[in-house]
Amino acid sequence: MFAAVGTLVFAFSFLSPLGVQADSPDGETDWLEVISDHMDGDYVQRVVEDVVEIGSCDLGFRVAGTAAEHETVDYIVDEMNAVGLMGVGTEPVPVDAWEFKSASLMVNSPVEMEIQASSFGCVQGTDGPISGEMVYVGSSYASDYEAVGDVEGKIVFTNWDGYDIWIDAVGMMAYLHGAKAIVVSNMDSMYAQGDYALHCQDAGWDTGVWPPAIYIPKEYGFQLLDLIESGETLMVTVESDIEVHLDATGYNTIGYIPGKNYGTPEDTLLIVGDHHDAWFTGAADDTSAIGLTLGMAKAIIDSGYQPENTLIFTTHTAEEYGTTNVYFDWCVGAWYQITREHPEWAGKAVAYVNIEMQGIKEAEFSIQTPIDLYPFMCEVAEKHSDRMPFGVSVNYDITCWTDGFTFTAEGVPGITTATIHETGELCMDNIYHTQLDCVDILDFDYLGGGCLFMNLAMTVELDQMEVIPYSFDARAAHFAEVWNAGKTLGVGADAELVNAVDAAAAEFTTLASAWAAAKDSVPPGKVAEVNDLLLDTVQVVEDGFTAMEVWELTVYPHEQGLRDAFWVDVCIDRLAKENLAAAKSVIKNLIWFVGITWYYDFTDYEYYVKEMEALTTPDNWGEQIQLGEIVDCWRVIESLEDKIETGDCDFSQEIEWLEEEKELALQNLNDGMVILLATFTDANAHLDQLT
Repeated sequence: MFAAVGTLVFAFSFLSPLGVQADSPDGETDWLEVISDHMDGDYVQRVVEDVVEIGSCDLGFRVAGTAAEHETVDYIVDEMNAVGLMGVGTEPVPVDAWEFKSASLMVNSPVEMEIQASSFGCVQGTDGPISGEMVYVGSSYASDYEAVGDVEGKIVFTNWDGYDIWIDAVGMMAYLHGAKAIVVSNMDSMYAQGDYALHCQDAGWDTGVWPPAIYIPKEYGFQLLDLIESGETLMVTVESDIEVHLDATGYNTIGYIPGKNYGTPEDTLLIVGDHHDAWFTGAADDTSAIGLTLGMAKAIIDSGYQPENTLIFTTHTAEEYGTTNVYFDWCVGAWYQITREHPEWAGKAVAYVNIEMQGIKEAEFSIQTPIDLYPFMCEVAEKHSDRMPFGVSVNYDITCWTDGFTFTAEGVPGITTATIHETGELCMDNIYHTQLDCVDILDFDYLGGGCLFMNLAMTVELDQMEVIPYSFDARAAHFAEVWNAGKTLGVGADAELVNAVDAAAAEFTTLASAWAAAKDSVPPGKVAEVNDLLLDTVQVVEDGFTAMEVWELTVYPHEQGLRDAFWVDVCIDRLAKENLAAAKSVIKNLIWFVGITWYYDFTDYEYYVKEMEALTTPDNWGEQIQLGEIVDCWRVIESLEDKIETGDCDFSQEIEWLEEEKELALQNLNDGMVILLATFTDANAHLDQLT
């Protein structure tokens, strides 16, 4: 799983020299050059070509907890041992296993046609064929079902657009209306737009309760839709062979190269990893990264390099999917590793280099990093840009759609690298999570050359920095762009808290600036002590400042509460005007900007409630997101629509409801500021020691 976020821009205003590198034994060796001379692109290619052959069926699929994943884990462990990593082993992760074997749609009349299909993670199989009339339900919106009428006992066919609702909404809407099976296609979507693309995603399905679902390519979807729209009655048979095993076990893999202080309390870590589970063969996402992780370890070991930090190499299970019927069903393996298996890594690990989707033909190399490492990553990218034939970009918008988020939210800066096409045949819209993500889209010279080198450059240069290059001044500048004390006070937030956060943020800015001025003159005898303080500081900063808003973007902990409070305030003021035009604008603003009220236009209330509850249930890494209770304005919109229809301009009841929701928004906002204040207070104490 990967999503590109943000845009590059080398922010030279933040840049400072790369700094003094740790001396090599002879004082002259350019270890990055030596290591790059030992890069073995043929080895990387061989690993990728071996792993894509592993799967639960002819389409592939290496899903957490399945026999195919276990075979993959065994292969990776063997290769880790072969390249010379120490301490090689596996770490169990509790998962729900989804084993896909086959799926099909048979059109019985008015034409005969058999279509190969796929399905979605945690959707159960059909337990034999399911036959019946197929009814088209548009995009599975509530309005579509109202227009179609009774679908009880029928097979519904839907054009899942991928924009407005997730696939779990398709499942629940079909269940609520009594359908017995679902056929999905992406005829108008941001997904699976490649030629005859099959598709798979984590579904958040209520397994065994909602109807089984299969997916057919858009080309067949259009054919079937043409038949239905011509007035034909379609009789079809849906069948899927899928096994769901609750309480299964997936495995993370791990090995290491010992650092100079390995085995002592002074040992520090630098982590490199990827995920080894995959939809279809997942050649780019993420088999390419398995090749690079192992290829990086091999090049470093073959070169004879002795790292400063212990280099941990790991691959994760359950990045794509790992748990049934929960919201936070992805990134499970990485979350489990950093929070349950190795919580001691936080405060000891300089960074986690998370490798995704490498070596795609002619694709730009992208680096996503927390803001605290952004200036350093810009320097590394600029310094080595001549090695990257298709360009390199750096941005500081980390995303919860990769394993790097779970590490960052626990206090270890998670840097994610990937190769991304925004347009053209190989763009994400066409190949992402489809069978088209195959070895044909990879440029193995690029994978084992530029991509391998840039991931090595990031890792080795981080490892060789005498003083860890965290830029807390960049963090201070970033927070200053986001923080608005006047706006926060204006919505009625706790003034004492606002002023305290404002003062603490100002102190953080001053201390961060002082540290930036001092970091190049740390006495050699103080470096270890300083780095320990830096690790403690970054743990506090990443853990405290990393939160998720309702649409899964990474934000500061107060931002969702502030957004909700601001727009509810706007809506209260407009309703006070007591005119219908104002009421119409309120409906629009509530749907667009408050909570998850967006679903009002698309789903039934039952789905909306399920999503609110799921978002605030701390399943898996949901415990890390620092999101308060969801502000609920559904009843306000329903009531306003009724009054607009009758011309009633007495909105006193709706204002009262909104004032109740504003109190909740303010509570979330104040809670978020408490987290900000605690984070700044702790970070300032560390920065004060540093300076």
